[in-house]
Formats: sequence, C-alpha cells, structure tokens
Amino acid sequence: MIASILFFLSGWAVLVYQVLWMKELSLLFGNSSQAAAATLAAFFTGIAAGNAYWGRRASKLTRPLFNREKLGVGKTDSESGIYANSSDIQQLTAGDVALLKGDSWMGNEGGGLVHRSPQLSKDNKRLLLTLDFI
Repeated sequence: MIASILFFLSGWAVLVYQVLWMKELSLLFGNSSQAAAATLAAFFTGIAAGNAYWGRRASKLTRPLFNREKLGVGKTDSESGIYANSSDIQQLTAGDVALLKGDSWMGNEGGGLVHRSPQLSKDNKRLLLTLDFI
C-alpha cells in the first residue's frame, strides 16, 4: 500500500513539473506546441537514460534463491527444499500490482517467477491478469 501511495505521489509530482516546464518553455519559444515538444523530449530522454542505467544493473542481479529442479516433486514447498529460508519468499497483498518477468523474457532464462497462491475459501475470488508479449 505504501508503494502505491509513493508511486501516485511521484507521478503527481512529475505532472506538476511537466506543466511548469511547459509554461516556462512557452515563454521562451512563444509557441505551446514547441514547448510541448521540448518538454516531451526531455521527459523521454530521462526515461531512456534511466532505462539504460538501471537496465544494465538489473540484469546483474543475483539469480533465484530457490532450486527449480525441486518444482513439482509432489511435496509442499517447505518439505521439498525448493527454498532455503522462508524469508526468501515475497508476498503481494490484496490490491497490489506487480510487473514480473517470466522465463521466456530475453536474458531472463531460468530466472522467471515461481508463483504460488494459497487456497481460497468458497466465497473468495482471485483476479490474475497476465500479458504475454512473446
């Protein structure tokens, strides 16, 4: 929940800065379409620079904390030894949104998400939306 609030606030701050920069640049250029083009160019340059910087570092992250060979052995995850410590497991709470890479993502072979969902009672429902681009 805190991450969602922080994402909202950062998006709001970017929108405020974008409007302010467009106003300042319209004073310089005298034309709002040129100001909009300069603002968008700066925005997309920032996105590209962040992607170039963090993208290289993300690919160097350590690989999974679990043993994929122990998937589907007919035991519970804690009995099978798929993970060393229960602290290695991360969970989403209701309403969370996650962007995750699978095994077929280029450069992520063998490092995709291993998903486990707890049993639901009869009255509860779960929504899971997946988008596959490969």
